Order: sequence, then structure tokens, then C-alpha cells
Amino acid sequence: TTELPDELLHAEPARWLPRLTGLLDEQYELCTTLDALSAEQSAATSIGDTDALLRVVGRRQGIVDRVAAINGSLGAFRARQDELFGKLAPHQRDAVVQRVGRIAALVEN
Repeated sequence: TTELPDELLHAEPARWLPRLTGLLDEQYELCTTLDALSAEQSAATSIGDTDALLRVVGRRQGIVDRVAAINGSLGAFRARQDELFGKLAPHQRDAVVQRVGRIAALVEN
């Protein structure tokens, strides 16, 4: 499963960290795809290709829905972020922070 339920976060990091990093990696890939689809949407708009535009918008919506679902799954982690970061070894914490940073950089552009 790709959920990150609050109950799981009471376990040792070895139980929940792989799910957390998997969700963050998936979110990064989805944001990368959204970025590429934005270029396709702009191209379709500029040439007036309504069919292509509708296809791109449909694909984007599915991706946006999944990103929203991942955000929901990360809510329990965010609520206890400071506590949970305290349970991680420095290299694990750095890896999570790096993943979040990559996502933030994509979203800001």
C-alpha cells in the first residue's frame, strides 16, 4: 500500500520510512510529469488544437488527483514531523529533506 497511516508512524522508522520516501518519490515524478504536460498544454493552446488540449487537461487532472491523494497521505507525517525527524538518523533525515526540496523546487517553477 502507499498509505502512511498514523498508526504506522508509531512504529520504528524502518517500518514507515520506506513508505514515506516512496510517496515523496512518486510525488516528485508526478510533478515532473505535470511540468511536461504544461508545455504540451501551452503548445496545444498556441496552435488552437482543441482535441489535444482536452487530452492534456484530462491527463493532468488524473495526476493532480493523485498528488492530492499523496498530500492527504502525508498529513499524519506532517502533523508529527518534528517528533518523527527526531527518530531518524542524520542521513535519513537529510534524504527526506532533499526529496521535499526537489518537489518544492518543481512546484515553485
